[in-house]
Order: sequence, then structure tokens, then C-alpha cells
Amino acid sequence: MADGQDFGQRGLALWEDITQEYGEPQAEKRHLLIEACRLADQVEALQAILRADGYVVSLQGGNVKRHPADTALKDARSLFLKTLAALDLPEEG
Repeated sequence: MADGQDFGQRGLALWEDITQEYGEPQAEKRHLLIEACRLADQVEALQAILRADGYVVSLQGGNVKRHPADTALKDARSLFLKTLAALDLPEEG
């Protein structure tokens, strides 16, 4: 595992999948993999929040709005995909 990294379940699974398939990344890409693992954990945590709270929150006066975690989830997913793409892993097939 990445030295000193405390990944959650999803991040650790991603680290193990990638390092078992492709080996330890070179130094210049190691930080990208660490960030991808952190983002994977963040996505999982945000999904859990939305499962528990729902996708809308009630405001005073009976109004509702999108849960802030929904926007954060969209942003985290986008950054996760960009980070994986930056790793430039060989395509399977």
C-alpha cells in the first residue's frame, strides 16, 4: 500500500487492483494514483450521505433544494475520472 496512506475500503481496493494489474506506479504518477484512491473514498462517502439523507433537503417555509452532497458527488466523480485518465494506464483488451 502507499506509504502512510490511510485509504478507505474503495480507495484501498482501487490501489490494490491497479498495482496488482500494472505494478507500482513511477514516482511521477504515484501521486495521481494516491489522489484517485482518495477520490474513490470521497465518492463512496458522498454516496452514503445521499443514500441516508436523500437528494433534496427541506428548507424553512416548505421549500426544497438539491442536497449539497449531490453537487460535491458530481464534482468528485468528474475529478476522479480525470485523475484516472491522467494515470494513462494501458487499455485492457
